[in-house]
Amino acid sequence: MPSPFKLFSNGAAAAVALAWITLAAGACGGVNSPSAGSPSTGDTAQTDTAQTDATKDGTAGKSAIQIDFLWMIDHSSSMCQEQQRLAAGFQGFVTELESAAVAAGAGGIDAQMAVVTVQQLPDSTEIKKVGQFVHKPATDYPPACVERVKYPCLKDADCTKPVPFQFYNYDPDAGMCVEGGQFTPEPLPAGSYACKANTDNPQFNSNDNCSVNSTCQLRCTTDADCYAMYEPGGPNGELKVMCNKATTTPGCMFTPPTKDCPAEAELPAIVKQSQTLTDADGKVIGSQLDLFHCLASVGAIQTKEAKFEGGLRSLWQALDPKGENCPSGSASNCQNTQLIRPGALLVLIAISDDDDCSYAMDVTPDPKGAPPFDSQFQAYCQMYGDSAAGNPDLINGTCKYAQFKDKLSGKPLRTCPTDCLPLTAGSPERATCESDAAVSVADLLANTPFLKSPLIAPVSDFVQRVQSLKDKPERVLFATIAGDSTVTVAKKGLTLADQKALDRASYYRAFLRNQASLQAPYICSGPTGEAGYGSRYFAVAKAMGASGFAYNLCDPSGLGATLQALAGDIAKRAVQLGM
Repeated sequence: MPSPFKLFSNGAAAAVALAWITLAAGACGGVNSPSAGSPSTGDTAQTDTAQTDATKDGTAGKSAIQIDFLWMIDHSSSMCQEQQRLAAGFQGFVTELESAAVAAGAGGIDAQMAVVTVQQLPDSTEIKKVGQFVHKPATDYPPACVERVKYPCLKDADCTKPVPFQFYNYDPDAGMCVEGGQFTPEPLPAGSYACKANTDNPQFNSNDNCSVNSTCQLRCTTDADCYAMYEPGGPNGELKVMCNKATTTPGCMFTPPTKDCPAEAELPAIVKQSQTLTDADGKVIGSQLDLFHCLASVGAIQTKEAKFEGGLRSLWQALDPKGENCPSGSASNCQNTQLIRPGALLVLIAISDDDDCSYAMDVTPDPKGAPPFDSQFQAYCQMYGDSAAGNPDLINGTCKYAQFKDKLSGKPLRTCPTDCLPLTAGSPERATCESDAAVSVADLLANTPFLKSPLIAPVSDFVQRVQSLKDKPERVLFATIAGDSTVTVAKKGLTLADQKALDRASYYRAFLRNQASLQAPYICSGPTGEAGYGSRYFAVAKAMGASGFAYNLCDPSGLGATLQALAGDIAKRAVQLGM
């Protein structure tokens, strides 16, 4: 029986290592190295116009496509691996973007890029303003970034000698759940592991959608203990794995890929393809885009403000022509005019392993905890999706939650029709259930202060705002790489689309019910770990029509392949728009 959980894979680690070597040896290998000296960004020769006479084979005389990118990169402690893979896969993204543009009939690309984080509240440590372009490369990660794998265990030995695992409660419709709720997980690769689990209440080590809360962490004493598992190349490998002894149980951890990056004062907040990088001798060694991995390595911040994730709000605050990052009468200091060129395509890319939890765009939350900011709102709002537009997955999940009967008491947690399941599309039972569930959600929102819908920014509001930044709204593209169901085989004769909808509903059911200590439901697991369902990010992509793109952060092919697919879609859309 296949395991629904992510396992360590030396082969996968080797593949990632090769991807990083390609980036380091090609685009960034000579930057800020002892032999090359500090790079010069060449801003004195700044050019913001498209290349009109491309020199590449077959593109002479064709116009390059101007594209202005703003990346929103989640900087929570669960995103360390994703940031590393983004840095490693970026060169492939640019290469594919260029080749796809040429293949579609353009003369290549002329890109420039900036980065913001998921943070929507100001603080006094890392980010002074919400939506301010970030150009301070992380030099280390917090202990929470130690490599662990979600795995059903109660003691250390379970990690290497797995025993049959039975889910206490489970949703038989969830794609991650096996028939009967019992399975024997695949053993982890040989090594010494530490199990972190709730031993007092074992039933809390799993969730209703069969996601797991216990973890196995590889123990280490020296860096060499980590090489065989994560970096087969040994101490000269390119992923820079180390043994972090600052954690309670020393564990393996990767360092940010920023050793070759210039200091914050020397790193541009916007990197431009039209600008060259030179070494200490004045030799051209690349373009500013080769510094993107420095911008993208935003680190992992663990303040309460950073954990309150509002990626959509951050994106808008960065480009709001009347906002804090565009002081009145100071066009030269306005992020909007610095990044957005009149004739360029504007592309917003959101990468996160959680859902968006943005406050209404015109509300200013108080980081000190006074209304409207509330720690309970911060902790729970992500499970409710877009409360203004409605969230069908949440409705179905609430229905599942409502008909659930606890094994101990035998009592339902909410009132719901006994024929709530199965949720057959178009059936009277489903219509009744959805109606009752909608009332239940409305009741929750109306009677729980921290869940009142006016505090959550409607997706439609964000879409209208960002589309207003261009004279033609379709010239604003939005792409997201977030968590969603990865199921490939449907159950009970359902279509794959219906199965994915049930997975999302099961995720919400788990989120509504599984709130004990250490419980943290997720909807998928992939090469870089686990992710929650990014419902609001996906809703934005859908609302953008042909200019919206959605990808799964848990795609088993990896983030590098996902970035290349995104590059191809952006180039094709740009040519369709006549850019």
